[in-house]
Amino acid sequence: NSLVALVTLDKINDGGTAIYECDNEEDFKVKISEGQNLICDISSFKINRIIPSKANRLCILDGNTFHGGYISNHKKYLNDWRMNQVFFINKKK
Repeated sequence: NSLVALVTLDKINDGGTAIYECDNEEDFKVKISEGQNLICDISSFKINRIIPSKANRLCILDGNTFHGGYISNHKKYLNDWRMNQVFFINKKK
């Protein structure tokens, strides 16, 4: 029950944030904790839409929406990092 606020910092702007379709939550169970390792096979996940990255743009998502960083051409990031600032906004208890 939180929001994710993402600001793109790099100026390469290749890709963005992918929003995945989720018909069945079990399809999206990732066996590795994000805190341990961000690498997982998502080749079977269907992308609903991509929110294009743009430097200094703020993108706010429902934290329950299955999403992830998306890069169109990885060669553009060989010498530079994809950089974002991410905020997790929780409801006040």
